[in-house]
Amino acid sequence: MNFVIWSPEAKRTFESVIQYLEENWSRKEAVNFIERVYDVVILISKHPQIFIYLPKHRVYRCVVVKQISLLYRIKKIKSNY
Repeated sequence: MNFVIWSPEAKRTFESVIQYLEENWSRKEAVNFIERVYDVVILISKHPQIFIYLPKHRVYRCVVVKQISLLYRIKKIKSNY
């Protein structure tokens, strides 16, 4: 399994979406969204190249829900081992 590191912008956006859902929908919708995102993150950590690659932007794109996509890059991190 690979590591998934969230950018500061990704963290802020994620928190904003959760806040929006709690304020405008229901706690249940917020929880469902959180669970869906974590399921996607686990899938990405196991199979990083599973989603559509957008060469123009050099990112992968996963549709979390119809209105929200998750964009990510795969980076190799040098190890000292």
